[in-house]
Amino acid sequence: MNLTTDNKEATGMTEKALVNAYSLDAHGLEQAHYMVVLESGFLEDCGSYRTYGLMSTQWSHEGWYIKSEIHDITTDLNTALDMASTFNGHQLSMLHFADVVEDWLTKG
Repeated sequence: MNLTTDNKEATGMTEKALVNAYSLDAHGLEQAHYMVVLESGFLEDCGSYRTYGLMSTQWSHEGWYIKSEIHDITTDLNTALDMASTFNGHQLSMLHFADVVEDWLTKG
């Protein structure tokens, strides 16, 4: 699992769809919106494979920004979709993003 954080402007998203995700979390921070990201990986013994990561975006006065990404979480799309849906539904704070992903993956 690889966690990166930056302030690149989120691309490929419509402002209308994302504006609905804006709210404040319990810490007074603008609430994150979590999305599944399709990625590709390569292992010498297996070759290329599809993998899914998650990214969190956040609204600022300048627009939507990618705040953090966790790459190569799972090869199962349904697991990634369940995580994003749960994180959005429970308004997960970005402060806990990496820890909750790790807990999710080790619970099974």
